[in-house]
Amino acid sequence: MKAMGESGQKLEVPQKACPFCKESFEEGIERCPAHDLKLMVCEEEGQGECQWGWAQKEMKRSFWDRMVIGVAGLGLWVGFLMPFVKVEKLGQERVFTFFGAASTRAPNLWSLPLGGIFLLNVAIRFQRIQVMRSLWLGTVMACLFPLISVGYSLYRVIRVAELQSEVQLSAAWGIGVVVCACLLGLVVAWRYSKDQA
Repeated sequence: MKAMGESGQKLEVPQKACPFCKESFEEGIERCPAHDLKLMVCEEEGQGECQWGWAQKEMKRSFWDRMVIGVAGLGLWVGFLMPFVKVEKLGQERVFTFFGAASTRAPNLWSLPLGGIFLLNVAIRFQRIQVMRSLWLGTVMACLFPLISVGYSLYRVIRVAELQSEVQLSAAWGIGVVVCACLLGLVVAWRYSKDQA
């Protein structure tokens, strides 16, 4: 691209290109609209090779972040079918799953599969870094709501058990699966929120 200098001579203005797709853009555009990568000036071959390598690392990071979000979404779905609490009354033990509790007394626990659907949707459908970064707040909410729902439901169950002396209550291991899945999603959302800042 050529521009006019102060003396009227034509000066060579280096064009900027996306380090991933290598498409060049007009002056004034700072980021590639397709990949949300900062445009680079590639004057020397060696410098360009280095920048392309940096872009490949960025895309690889996006792939692994999508994998982690997908695992978090699957974790919420699997956890929804796992034991939530064990109730022992008069020598008889009964196990309630998250699904069973949501179907009968705790409809707020339906936030687990809803959060899982959102996270799986992000992992499967949105492959561009730009879209992933823009969804960080939704990812936080999809992970926080299930955590809050589980905590609130567990608190309610404990309060009911305290009122009945013959009832023994213990938390089941499904809670650990749900908590781990939510924490995985929150870590990726936190990384992308730092990119937005």
